[in-house]
Amino acid sequence: MSPCLRERGDVGMPAFRRFFRRTGRPGPLRVNNGDAFAACGEKYGITAREGEIIRLLLEGKGNREITETLFISDHTVKNHIQHIYRKFGIKNRVQLVQCYRAALEESGRLPAETSAANGAFKDAGERHAGPRRAALPATLLLIVFAAVLVAWKPWAGKPRTAVRPPIPALAVLDFENLSDDPELEKWVTGLPLLLTTDLLQSKLIRTLSDDAVYGALKKFNLIDRKRYSREELRRLAKEMRADYLLTGSLMKAGGKIVVTAFLQDARTGAPIRTEKVECQDEQELMRGTDRLARLVKSGLNLASAQAQADIDLDVEVLTTSSALAFKYYAEGRRYHRTGDYQQALLMLRKAVELDPEFAMAYRGMSVAARNLGYFKQEAVFKQKAFDLSARLPENCREWHLIRGDYYSLSEATYTQAVEAYNRVLEDNPDDLIANNNLGMLFYELEDFEAALRYADIPIRGGIDNPFPYYTKAISFSALGRYEEAIRLLVAYHENHPANRLIFQALATLLIEANDFVGAGAAIERAVAVFPDPSWAYLKGTVLFHTQGAEAAREEYRRLFLMEEGTWWLRAHMRLAYVALAEGRFGEAEEECLNAAELAETIGELEWASDFRCLLGQALLDEGRLDAALIEDRKAVERAQAAASDYRLRTAIHVQAQACIRANDLVTAEALTRRFQAMAEAGPGKRPARDYDFFLGVIALEKGRAAEAVPLIEKAVSQLPPGNSLDSQKILFHFYLASAREKTGDFTGAAAAFEKITGAPGDRLPGGDLFARVVLGLARVEEKLGRQARALEGYRSFLALWKNADPGRPEIAEARGRVEALSGAPGLNK
Repeated sequence: MSPCLRERGDVGMPAFRRFFRRTGRPGPLRVNNGDAFAACGEKYGITAREGEIIRLLLEGKGNREITETLFISDHTVKNHIQHIYRKFGIKNRVQLVQCYRAALEESGRLPAETSAANGAFKDAGERHAGPRRAALPATLLLIVFAAVLVAWKPWAGKPRTAVRPPIPALAVLDFENLSDDPELEKWVTGLPLLLTTDLLQSKLIRTLSDDAVYGALKKFNLIDRKRYSREELRRLAKEMRADYLLTGSLMKAGGKIVVTAFLQDARTGAPIRTEKVECQDEQELMRGTDRLARLVKSGLNLASAQAQADIDLDVEVLTTSSALAFKYYAEGRRYHRTGDYQQALLMLRKAVELDPEFAMAYRGMSVAARNLGYFKQEAVFKQKAFDLSARLPENCREWHLIRGDYYSLSEATYTQAVEAYNRVLEDNPDDLIANNNLGMLFYELEDFEAALRYADIPIRGGIDNPFPYYTKAISFSALGRYEEAIRLLVAYHENHPANRLIFQALATLLIEANDFVGAGAAIERAVAVFPDPSWAYLKGTVLFHTQGAEAAREEYRRLFLMEEGTWWLRAHMRLAYVALAEGRFGEAEEECLNAAELAETIGELEWASDFRCLLGQALLDEGRLDAALIEDRKAVERAQAAASDYRLRTAIHVQAQACIRANDLVTAEALTRRFQAMAEAGPGKRPARDYDFFLGVIALEKGRAAEAVPLIEKAVSQLPPGNSLDSQKILFHFYLASAREKTGDFTGAAAAFEKITGAPGDRLPGGDLFARVVLGLARVEEKLGRQARALEGYRSFLALWKNADPGRPEIAEARGRVEALSGAPGLNK
């Protein structure tokens, strides 16, 4: 029961009867005192948007009416209502009415002519619950009462003037360059972006983001339109659910820049206000944006008291005081939308060269660096943005976004990141960046349903940006819903055939679904649009599964034609995988060593840790313990320096495994305690699952297979539900099969091995493990008496490792078993 309902007492039979003796239609709950209403909301931590929804609920409006009134999605309304219920500790709207009726009664502000329904509540509040034996009938009567109340809607009726009207929605469209001056062309989109940034501060206007406007313009093929017809404006307004539209023009006249803005009613097309601002130059244009934004707000008939109290910070404080820096920033955002992160990073670098204190430009650089694989640069740019955010007004949207990004760097601060993004959503519930980044955070935490929900909010709002579609698609994939993921991306691709991110995601998902023909076709279409060697990364994977290792190796080498160092690192990683898949450990070690040194030279320590780990594992497989331990220690050092929790756990795992084989049990125990501390502190499912797997592998290395099996089984049971291959699934099932085989559970071992051989997807990141799985399955098939299948498995393994390093013991084992089984009696039966 909610706190507010506990204060009211139980509704007894006399009150229930008096309710039914009423003769008139019940009126709504009147919010006659705004202070009391606000005080009740403040008591329970109700936000401004939640307060609007509560007022509409008290009017008796349903979800659909609230959606239409506030111009937000049904999903957003449901989310807000759930948050409201949770804050009050209630479960339905009847209880919400009681909470606010109680609050207003306590203030002594309810009018005397309150309806009989109000009297019933009052009488009930003055009575205490009867004897315990009356509790059950009273409860049943309360349920009946609630049902009748919901059906009757006593709070329904005409809206009262005391209820605050919904926040108006405003969309700022691209401006027209009347003088066709190339110097003004960047301001066609740059000035609307500035105005949108300024107006997004307001709590009295719901300003649509530039991404939402871009999406609507793109949908109706109006991106390059200089002027919009009345019908086009009507369609745009309907698509964006906008109450008002702001259009405008720029021109040079008499050495000045003249900006004319037109504010109009989106539904009727009627002009509301026209404003003209003259600026001496582009620098003054930046300052003129604030003046223009205030004029726009004054044309929306906002209450003067509210308007004076509204947030109105100078846009130069939120962005930059340099007009040229902002032009580069706007260009960077444009490139980012199309997935051209290299160009986006180049434009944003120019922006911060002009204004080294441009915090949001550094934030944009961090996102572009991440998407390009520059993990070190990502961290540096996020740190810089975080430091510069101290200059921003506290609690503005930009301040929270930068903090959310910064706290997303480490698992230890994920909770703070979620909190920061949610602060943005309190005032801007449809915000693209906050919703998508929350989706990605929950994806990392393996709460894929939550990731889907957050990604879906901007999609339902008509956002054209590819990032929420990507987030939603990979979340579908993680849940094993591949067809839905592919349909989503194909539908987006049909409307946006030139987006690099969507091409990459679509080809990757088709590979995961074992549709190598479809993936190859998608890559060829991508190359036609973006003719650069980067597509060799995906094409090499397709070739590995369709034409073999040599074709893949040749394709991956094309990545060295790229100028960026991270593409070279990707090439080394894939070439190392190919070498391991063929049993060529010497070649793999050379690739890993060269790549680790390159990564350390360019400061990419996360990459360096990955390569040192892989190198250590390869050396361990060759029995070179001393060399393996050296590389493992370096991997731990690099991961720690990079502050990468996941990589640090991986490096500790590899080092502990090598220590057991070297009989260094003291170091192995110390590493185990360290791993345990990280697992206990880490958020989400993954750290605990990794620790269970770690303990299982250590037990197996110590020769305690019976102890290892339940630990690894527990870890396997916690893997994400998707059935396509990835390096973690291959690793977990391989060790589970190995442990079961050592305990004599050959049937269970075969089942675990077949989880790998029978799964779709890219087996290449498993390196040498896939071939070892084929060999292990052949071995247990033989022990189960299935000799024909065993012989087929041994031959398959030899085919996979036909070019392996000489002297490999696995080759000798497989050849020996083929020779023994080839002449076995009754083999063909």
